[in-house]
Formats: sequence, structure tokens, C-alpha cells
Amino acid sequence: MNAHQIGSAQASAAIIEELSRRIGERFLDHPFRNGVNKDNFETVIADYLAMSIAFPFIQAGAIHEAFKAALRAGGDTDKNAEITGAIGAFLVWDEMGGHKLTLERGNEGLLQLTATRTNYHSHWLRGDIRAILGKDVQPHRSAATSRYLDELLDGLSDPRRNRNVAYMIGFECHAQEMITALWDAVCSSFDLPQDERLVYFSGHVGGDAPAEAVHVEMTRKMVAELVPPDQRDEFIELCLEGYALNFHWCEAIAASSIARGQNAATRAAA
Repeated sequence: MNAHQIGSAQASAAIIEELSRRIGERFLDHPFRNGVNKDNFETVIADYLAMSIAFPFIQAGAIHEAFKAALRAGGDTDKNAEITGAIGAFLVWDEMGGHKLTLERGNEGLLQLTATRTNYHSHWLRGDIRAILGKDVQPHRSAATSRYLDELLDGLSDPRRNRNVAYMIGFECHAQEMITALWDAVCSSFDLPQDERLVYFSGHVGGDAPAEAVHVEMTRKMVAELVPPDQRDEFIELCLEGYALNFHWCEAIAASSIARGQNAATRAAA
């Protein structure tokens, strides 16, 4: 590693350290940790499932939008489009099950890509929901979820000031906290062990090498390549903006589920 690379790595480490500190100060308790319980889990998870289904397609679309922005700006691809495209494509590949297949089975695993009901992470989540509730739950795109997904696509597609990088980091940093909080709430509410039987949860944040931790580190490495030191403060604010989008969506669907439950109880009592 040369002096420039060392300097970039140190600068990016400082950015991530400061970002982590500010996230810890600004977002104290994840809304799922105390806002999801046995009574409202089905309602919350229907919106969450809609997000899980949509995410890889949104990330794939964002890659194309960043590419088109690069062409409009200079007539050729640029470093932002290429690096966010590479990381984004991996996130899509992972969410659709390709990474796990090739890790476990090598190239032969590619022959199983059409088994989407087994491979897609959103189908892992459907299986966990079935194990928890004893039934299937249909995805629900509430108004809050539809707005959130539109805003997420907008952030992940916008290369100006490396906003797409910031939103990728915000999404992945938040995903780790979100899935951990939801898993804790599920196990507590339904008196379940926190082990590999819930495949979606254990696959993302459980075990010795949880996938979300790797995703976070991967997206953070983009900072060293793309974010100049003089844009440090602006970039941190964009990351916090991206993190807040995800966090406040979780607040919204948890609060909405409680309100719907109260309204249903009132109607039943009337």
C-alpha cells in the first residue's frame, strides 16, 4: 500500500468513526426493539416484507440511473458509477441468493439460480414468518413504505456529491441495527431461541460471520476511493440523511401498526 492509499484509508476510517459516533448520539434506540410485539408483528412484517422484496430491484435500478447520470455529465462512465455499480451489483447478487450458491456449490450452484423461492432473501423471510405465525403473510406497501422506497431509489441513484455512496452506507449501517432489533423483538415476543432456525435473521446478523457486517465494511471501502477529505463533513451529513430515511420508515410502520391495532380494538368493542 502506497502513501496515498494509506492516507485515503486513514481518512475514510476517520469519516466512518465520526459517522458511527453521530449515529450513536442521534439514533439511540431502534424503533423495532420496543415497538414490535406479538400483537403488531404481523402488520409490521407485512410492510417489512414489501421492502425486502423491493430492495434488490431498487438497487439494480439505481446502478443504471448512476450510469445514465455519468453519461449525461461526461459521455463516459466514471469512478462513482463503476464502484457503486460493482458494490451494488454484489448486494443485488447476494439478496437474490447467488453469492450463497457459489460459496457453497461453486459454479455448479449457478444451475440453481432459477430456484428463486429457495434463494431469494425475501423468501427466507417468508419462511421465517411462516415459522413464527404458522401462516403466510402478504406483503403490504403502505403509503409510508411506498414513499420510503421511492426516496431510497432516489438517494441510491444520485451520484452528485457521492450521495449514492452515502445512501448505500446509511442503508447497510441501518440494516444491521434494524435486523438485530427485529430479531430480538421477535424472539422475546414469541419466546423463541435466537438460533439458525430463523434463516433470514440468522443469515444476516447471526453466527460468527454475519452477512450484514461484511456488507457494511464493503460499502465503507467506497469512501476511501470516492470521498475527498475536503468533503468529509458534507458526506457525513448525507450518510446521516440516508440512515434517517431508513430509521424513520421503521418508526412509521411500527407506529402505524399500533394505531391500526387500537382502531380495530375500538371497532370490535363498539
